[in-house]
Amino acid sequence: MPIASSKGAPHFKGKRVNSFLQSLKECAERAGKTLDEVVHYIPRYCSDEVRYAIENLAPFQKGTGSWADAKLLLLDMFDAIDKPPTVSMQTLQNLVSKTARTASVEFRTLADTQQYYRRFLTMSSQLRKSGELSGKETNRLFLSGIPPGTRRRIRPMVEPSKQKLSSPPEVAEVMGYLRRLFDDDGFEAMPSMDENKYLVIPEIDTDISSSPRRKNSGYL
Repeated sequence: MPIASSKGAPHFKGKRVNSFLQSLKECAERAGKTLDEVVHYIPRYCSDEVRYAIENLAPFQKGTGSWADAKLLLLDMFDAIDKPPTVSMQTLQNLVSKTARTASVEFRTLADTQQYYRRFLTMSSQLRKSGELSGKETNRLFLSGIPPGTRRRIRPMVEPSKQKLSSPPEVAEVMGYLRRLFDDDGFEAMPSMDENKYLVIPEIDTDISSSPRRKNSGYL
């Protein structure tokens, strides 16, 4: 077994208990030991706080402890720390509306986009798994969180059939458009907002007498 605190040795500080147990299991296999033979090693691979809590408990004693009992006890003590916080639809909707609002007119860099992408996936994946969120609604919400100015810039890249909230492009497709947007010109080289050469300004119907105003079904 590797020396405690040596490079590559498992180390447990109270978080990611399943990863710690898996690392310890792999070390035992490489050392040619059974799992029951290494349970008394567990405390030495832990921080002082964890070691003091477990080193005198029966499952971690040499000769009498068992891997099954030691694993169960560690999970009982620590696995709740590793569980992600509960996410609700309201939480996700708050992220979407806040991002669209606080990012003002545009995402300024690819890093801004990826930060939103990471947070959105973290939340939406839990809701998808629980069945609270459909694929189409996921796509619609992700698009809604992109600032209006950035949505206008990627619109020419989107297939016409997917330029409506009723049939939005998939999240992965939108990320592809955003990456292409930044790879092509980058915001660092973008002119001031006074120069509208990069902005796609929708046409405005000025003839309000000839026909009733139609509700905009697009996502711009």
